[in-house]
Amino acid sequence: MALLYLGAVGCYLIAYTAIEETSPSLAIFSALKASGNLGCSREELSGVITDNNFIKPRLDALRRDGILIAAPDGCVLSPRGKKAVRLALLVSRLFNIQKNA
Repeated sequence: MALLYLGAVGCYLIAYTAIEETSPSLAIFSALKASGNLGCSREELSGVITDNNFIKPRLDALRRDGILIAAPDGCVLSPRGKKAVRLALLVSRLFNIQKNA
């Protein structure tokens, strides 16, 4: 039962992040579709995937949700964030999710 629950939690987290903000994959697909048969260069796709479009909104959401705390040199995990990281790592190990898979 616990594995089923953790699997459902993992699916929810993946689906929620895709709904909350545009996913990088969706942005790439949209750019490629808009370019038609001409396609896009790596430079053109780099213009679609920017820090302002993807990194900043996610960091803002993590701060808003109490996962990150602002620090002088950037951000650090809050106590709640440390628990979230442990849970995420546990789920990734249980389901054998590799980095950049």
